[in-house]
Amino acid sequence: MEQGLIKKPKLRSYLFMALFEFFGMVLFLVGINCSGNDASVAALGLFVAATLTGRLSGGHFNMAITFAVYIMEGKWRKNLGTALVVMVVDLVGAFTAMTISAGLLGSKNIFTLIPPGEINNRSTNYLLYLLLVEAFFTMIFVSTVLSVKYRKVSATSDGMLSNLTVAIGLYVAVRMAGPLSGGGVNPTIGTASIITGAIVFNNDAESSKKVHPVFLIPYIVGPLLGGLMAAGLSKLATRIYEEDDEEVIALEQDAVLTT
Repeated sequence: MEQGLIKKPKLRSYLFMALFEFFGMVLFLVGINCSGNDASVAALGLFVAATLTGRLSGGHFNMAITFAVYIMEGKWRKNLGTALVVMVVDLVGAFTAMTISAGLLGSKNIFTLIPPGEINNRSTNYLLYLLLVEAFFTMIFVSTVLSVKYRKVSATSDGMLSNLTVAIGLYVAVRMAGPLSGGGVNPTIGTASIITGAIVFNNDAESSKKVHPVFLIPYIVGPLLGGLMAAGLSKLATRIYEEDDEEVIALEQDAVLTT
């Protein structure tokens, strides 16, 4: 989907992309579980996962990023299959990571994305509040990702520095959104975490940590909306840069003609 992501032969490229994206997703989410959703560990885990796998898979690990890149590319029919493959692979990787984490930590100790202190509040107003919070902070994070993926608006072409920038962006977004919504900013992890948490905790009569599936709505729709807004902003920035480049080229051509 991104330039250079899929190379011929197609089947082999898809398999390599899927394998590396899956591995990176598992590494990322197992780290979140083992750290108790520590924002700094999540950011460093993303840095390591993106460094190890990003060159071959794109290193999305987040449905909102895949959605935003798909919009940025604008090749709707051509890239639809690739986008869906990346999303499905990330979901499979996320559920695999939750299963591994349950085995390592015990099922009662897995990370579950729930609203802080408001787990029993399922009113429409609160769900809308969560959706808007997730959308806003996902927009911030995904805008950071797009700014390093697309060179016309990127401040650096260094891969390691780009990955570090993304990791810092995730840390800031999660730390800011955490007290408000739990700091999901990732519909892939939100889906796996909430469904796994519902299976584990809702079937335990002694557990006070009940996870209602209705929270899937803000934790999926919100980040996807944030990805859409980030793509819109990045497209606008790219267009401005292109117009500026065209003006510079025109001025240079005029200067050559007048000399």
